[in-house]
Amino acid sequence: MLVVIGAAPTIVSCSSSATLSPEQRDNVALMAHFDSLRPTASPDRQGEIGALIIFLAFGAQVQHVTVTVGSPVQYSAVAALEVGDDTAGNPVDSAYELIGWSNDSAHTILELLLADTSVSGEWTSDQGFGFIAAQGAWSVTHTPGACVSLVDRVPPDVSLPSHERCTMATVTVTAPDQTVAIDFPRTGLFNIPTQSVPGIRLDARPTPPEFSFDMAKVRRR
Repeated sequence: MLVVIGAAPTIVSCSSSATLSPEQRDNVALMAHFDSLRPTASPDRQGEIGALIIFLAFGAQVQHVTVTVGSPVQYSAVAALEVGDDTAGNPVDSAYELIGWSNDSAHTILELLLADTSVSGEWTSDQGFGFIAAQGAWSVTHTPGACVSLVDRVPPDVSLPSHERCTMATVTVTAPDQTVAIDFPRTGLFNIPTQSVPGIRLDARPTPPEFSFDMAKVRRR
């Protein structure tokens, strides 16, 4: 959500190979599957599904992540470290975003953003939605290798951010037990047990301010 991107979507420099690995084929199939769910989803869920497709398109691996929102659930998830660079290409701001879903039909989608020591997020389900604000921690481990881009296989109705440099990254994330507002006025336990989640790192190249806008607006177009 902190990534600054260009207004005109373009295909990033890396491209997918002609022969896809099983994991890459899974990403392509998931992009098509989630795209099929978007037309009947609520606006919030359309945004979350769009974010899922974007991460999958840049080559984020699907992981299993345990998060307690009232009760502990193991989600399938993709994650990205989103970094903003200055005009010299030096990172000046960053946030970590994790998007999880609970089953193939994505009856529940959880979107969490970690910045500094705070966790903010939203969950949506077939029964309702809620917001989360809590304390957490995260640290980054460098992972060698470039992303395997699948942007040439993204559904045509999905707008991708442009000018992104994508590399691999692993983030260790944790949030201690805490009682937070989950669905106003209901409260519940929130927790992320310490776990390492392989994902991607997206570095936004500097763009003139008049041509910049944030990731959230792209997803919800």
